[in-house]
Amino acid sequence: MGPFAAVVLYRVSRRREQGRDFPWTDAFTKWTGPNGRTIAVLGLILVAVFMVWLWIARIIYESTIGTIGFSTGEEFLRLVFTTREGWTLILLGNGVGFLLAVLVLATNVISFPMALDHEVGPIVAIQTSLRAALANPKAMMLWGLIIVSSMIVGAALLLVGLAVVLPVLGHASWHVYRKVIAH
Repeated sequence: MGPFAAVVLYRVSRRREQGRDFPWTDAFTKWTGPNGRTIAVLGLILVAVFMVWLWIARIIYESTIGTIGFSTGEEFLRLVFTTREGWTLILLGNGVGFLLAVLVLATNVISFPMALDHEVGPIVAIQTSLRAALANPKAMMLWGLIIVSSMIVGAALLLVGLAVVLPVLGHASWHVYRKVIAH
């Protein structure tokens, strides 16, 4: 949901790039700009992908571990880390999660900032994002690694870390968009 939440930061970056101030009173009242429908649809697509991810995770869990309950966290961890079923859960779950993360990155790295910057529909924004990701696979893989690494560091430092990491990633994402989609 990061790209959807970062729309305010994209607006700040865009206005600063134009040499204009950003009145924070506009942060949540006018965040959608002229293409709010596209941004909303892109956000709903992210929610749908998240729901699919949860559904797939449940299927993987139930097909490897089963539906048994655990009386303690230790019992659960023992089953996950010391059994073949647990390792299958780990490998399959992380593999599917990785594929979904790549899909989300490829379809959203450009689409949200583009929707803020231009009046385009969600399909055009997603297609443009996919084309950019396919044309720049090494750069996109590096950008994905930077996002994941930054989020891990930010989460490890709790709220203070995330309070720094999230705005930095939001502004950096705008600049990735501007670099990839030259104007």
